[in-house]
Amino acid sequence: MAEIEGYNLPDELYYTKDHTWARVEDDGNITVGMDAYGAKAAGNIEFIDLPMED
Repeated sequence: MAEIEGYNLPDELYYTKDHTWARVEDDGNITVGMDAYGAKAAGNIEFIDLPMED
């Protein structure tokens, strides 16, 4: 795991320059999230609306 300026960056995540990440799960699904810096900068997030895909 890398640490940059006090923020931990787990090796199994793929990061974007926009402070989001993706992780490939064992079943092939993808989990996405926001890194700690992006979450702190965004403040309180009420909800996220994502389209469902088959």
